[in-house]
Amino acid sequence: MNEPTVISDADILQKLMGKFPESAVEESSDMGGFTAIGIKPQYVIERLNEVFGIFGWDHFIEKDKDGKLMIELKPYTNSKGKERAILKRISSYGGSRVILGNYADAYKGAKTNALCKAASYLGVAHEAYKGELEIQPKVTQPTITPIQKAKNTLTKFMVAKNISKEKAQELAKKSKDTEEEVDISKWNIKDYEGFMTYLESLYRE
Repeated sequence: MNEPTVISDADILQKLMGKFPESAVEESSDMGGFTAIGIKPQYVIERLNEVFGIFGWDHFIEKDKDGKLMIELKPYTNSKGKERAILKRISSYGGSRVILGNYADAYKGAKTNALCKAASYLGVAHEAYKGELEIQPKVTQPTITPIQKAKNTLTKFMVAKNISKEKAQELAKKSKDTEEEVDISKWNIKDYEGFMTYLESLYRE
């Protein structure tokens, strides 16, 4: 019979302190209105589940003599197939602002805040408490206007057919049936569409 795998405390710590994906990082405001960057609570809970198992840790909510909400986090672990007692008792306070008299949401926020702080004593989301997290700026694709799209289509066609700018200018004059200079850069969409039709008729394979 195979012996169960024993995970050392060093391995447990390494897993607890593992880096979170960018999607886990969020910006929030604390009770004093200060902005902070941290890890979303669900990622913290999933990290505890991943390392200790869904039945391998627990937490209990209490209030101290001043009525402050406190959470006690109790992670368990196994050693050589036998259940080990509580690995460590971790107590942490949490708080949340009451907005528009909504005490239920404030209580829930305080509980989450306390749990995440307690988990940080095990190394979970340690970067947040070291101030090492950053919100990566979102890369937005520039909006392409219809006229720009028409220009891009013309450019791609010119490259594909090896048509120089000078040649395109010459053909543009012929398509307009005029001896005057034609400023392609000031064309409207219909001009571009008409010119594309003209070029396609000339370079039809």
